[in-house]
Amino acid sequence: LTEVHLQLNLLAGGGEAVEEAAAPARSIGGRWMMRNLHDNAQTTFTFQHEPGSETFTGRQDYAVDVQDAHIWGNAVIWRLAGMKVEATLSDDWRVMHNITVMTEDGHVMGTYHGEYLGPA
Repeated sequence: LTEVHLQLNLLAGGGEAVEEAAAPARSIGGRWMMRNLHDNAQTTFTFQHEPGSETFTGRQDYAVDVQDAHIWGNAVIWRLAGMKVEATLSDDWRVMHNITVMTEDGHVMGTYHGEYLGPA
């Protein structure tokens, strides 16, 4: 068998495996505008998030604190004023779509689209 058959990626003469550069850790830290998909009302959030961390903090319109906030892959979940918020990140974590605000028992209160505005 050859290296090609074994799908090995070896350096010529050195026998050392070539390591791919890791992608830089992403962050949602900064200001976000969330638009209600029903009535187009807008609200802003400011998030603090260390790149690569699974947790973050933040506030809505500098008034209501985000609680129990987590990121797993492209999924984002947080609690806000007794509501649960779920969203999906895309476009290099600069867009949140399918933002769903629901009560603890799962009743949907609103759906939103979010866009990153820039640093806080």
